[in-house]
Amino acid sequence: MKVNLFLAVLLALLISGCQTLKFKRVVYNDQKGIYEYAITNKQKVILRNDSNQLITKSNIEQFERELKQNKFRYPFKRRQEKSDVIRNSDFRLTSTYSQVSSKILSKDYDQALDEISNLKRQCPEIIKYTDYLFLEAYCYEQLQKQDSANLKYSDFLNYSSGKYSARFRGFRDSDNKDSLWILQRNYAKHFLSGQTPTITEDAFKKLNPSYYFSSFHPGYNLNREDLDRGVNGYFWYWLGYSTVDNISFGIQTYHKLSDRLDINPAIYTSGNVNGINLALPIQVYKTRNNNFGFRVSPFIKYVNIDSLTVDNVDYKIDQGIINGGLKLSLGYYMTQKLSIGAYYTYNLFNGNNHLTLSKSNLDIWWNNQYDVSLYYGISKAFSLKTGIKNGGLVCGLLWSGWEISYDITNSALIFGIDLY
Repeated sequence: MKVNLFLAVLLALLISGCQTLKFKRVVYNDQKGIYEYAITNKQKVILRNDSNQLITKSNIEQFERELKQNKFRYPFKRRQEKSDVIRNSDFRLTSTYSQVSSKILSKDYDQALDEISNLKRQCPEIIKYTDYLFLEAYCYEQLQKQDSANLKYSDFLNYSSGKYSARFRGFRDSDNKDSLWILQRNYAKHFLSGQTPTITEDAFKKLNPSYYFSSFHPGYNLNREDLDRGVNGYFWYWLGYSTVDNISFGIQTYHKLSDRLDINPAIYTSGNVNGINLALPIQVYKTRNNNFGFRVSPFIKYVNIDSLTVDNVDYKIDQGIINGGLKLSLGYYMTQKLSIGAYYTYNLFNGNNHLTLSKSNLDIWWNNQYDVSLYYGISKAFSLKTGIKNGGLVCGLLWSGWEISYDITNSALIFGIDLY
């Protein structure tokens, strides 16, 4: 489970790019033939030296000397692919990569090399984070250009850390266990040793370009690409969240149960108001390239109210209340960075259907809500939004389900979290 603390954002901004590397956590992956760093038992990071080469048995001692000179400070972020920023070119990059595979499968190797050159022009760092060098070497091999093939296969073993770039949106986990990448590495090693290896067409799969959809964007459930591999959900703490009353503390989790069904339970308290919420977001429909999504989220709420203050009058309530409802939402990506989202939340007890509390004879309800907004994706976590929310013109910022915005029409600040 992935833990997120709202105040940790400020802390993250203060952390430098370099962190101390504990050399005892450097482990050798025999299948891949490289050294990795074990952040946790499940999560491992591929290591590189100052020349951006992967760490193997041939350069591990040199790598250790580099670390000692740098007091074991290692730039983890700088030596990993920068894919958190959303770019319109991501879609085009995936299309070009797919064209390379298509040309290789049709044995048009000269055209494949042209497309490979296009890839590098679009994203120079792609040679480190995809099998670009393997594809280039394979084309040279098939064209009987032995020296060029040897050079590129060697570069592939030294620099390439995976088959698919994280900028190929929707395909991060297509080679989840690096089986295709390992297959390619073994092929390159055998070729360089003078053997005549064979490889299946699986190593040259064509991709259907997809849009990246932000987690909790209207119309969409949680995007697995926002999670670390092996992690299946988020766990949130929050302060100052408001529903019926001023809430002092709350906890909620959001988990994927399947590709279409998620679960979002929450508990909260403010001393005089305590509650439990449960929502089941359902991805009813999503296009193959992810540019349109439709979601339905049934929910139920239990609130135990000790007292309420209405119009400066204190009411003793001492009663538990159950309310339920349904949220409908849809989203459409016009480009990778620009999208529109809309939702409507219906509560069983609403402005037209009040619940009269038996002990206090006080009416209580939850307002139905709607929102139609334009979103501009800055990164995976952050989006700017502007639109109409409950009749008011709203502009603001979204961060992984948190909304901080300003209602210009009603001169009101909006702060809250909505994951379903």
